[in-house]
Amino acid sequence: MKNSIHLLAIALFLFTLNSCSDDSGTDPSDEFVGATFQLREGMEWDYNYFRLPNQNEIFDGKIYTKHKLNGELGNKQSFKREIKFVSSNSNSDAYSIVSTDDDEYSYYFDSGLGFHSIIQEQTRESWMKMIDYRNESWVQFDIQADSITPDNKEYSAIYKRYGSKVEDLEVEYKGQSYNATKYIVTFLIDVSIDGEQTLYFNTDFYMTIIEGIGIYKTERYEDSNGPYDTEVLIDHK
Repeated sequence: MKNSIHLLAIALFLFTLNSCSDDSGTDPSDEFVGATFQLREGMEWDYNYFRLPNQNEIFDGKIYTKHKLNGELGNKQSFKREIKFVSSNSNSDAYSIVSTDDDEYSYYFDSGLGFHSIIQEQTRESWMKMIDYRNESWVQFDIQADSITPDNKEYSAIYKRYGSKVEDLEVEYKGQSYNATKYIVTFLIDVSIDGEQTLYFNTDFYMTIIEGIGIYKTERYEDSNGPYDTEVLIDHK
């Protein structure tokens, strides 16, 4: 189970990845507008990908992504985001379903979390918010699910997902300076059986958006330290 949760978080990072149909976050407000971009069919991005599995070993590779129109899904215009690993993990090509508009950047979570039925029902087939362009902070999920296991043990699972704006900044891309906005999204999973913690997972995703261009950088941190993954934009069209 631990490995499946870990792979889920890595997949969400690689898909860069968000609004649930019964989102508990704040309503859109005209007081704040972050850096946004609109998806179009055929858009392509080229990223350099760096991974640090420990403090003294670095792998680098190239990630190529492209968008294809997927149609309307859950009242959102959706795109299939295809990901190809060019020089590392070449057998790990993948895709996700994403959408963005003036309010938020989101991805479609069609399988639920898969480790607890109560949480799974609340997260299955939902648009899940990664960035809220209209609010400086938001809560996607704050769920606690308590039950009894088949062998009569008390089972408690906590799942939290929330985000906020970090800062406005200037980044250099292809020799030019651009205004950008940096956001953080946090995933917290805490599972206990009979009061003993059996799974704890806390991951931060930092995403930096260049206005009108797209995701410039994505960084993943586990428990606020290494290991981490980083994608940096090197070209787009």
